[in-house]
Amino acid sequence: ERRLRELEHLYARRTEDARDVRWLIAEVRRSQHALLQILAASQEVGGADGIAQKIRFLANDVLGLYRPRTFEE
Repeated sequence: ERRLRELEHLYARRTEDARDVRWLIAEVRRSQHALLQILAASQEVGGADGIAQKIRFLANDVLGLYRPRTFEE
């Protein structure tokens, strides 16, 4: 999020390139929000079934909210 705010500040001008960058930033935020909702829904389902675990792993891999457990943990 910090980096996105920095980019917004850098591209605060009203040029076409700046509009494109602001659009991309909005899309990144929207995608992050969607992944967060997907991660939360997969945690609500709980259980150890393969698809729920895979969804949790993939969403967290992108979001980086939790440190993945190793086999030793």
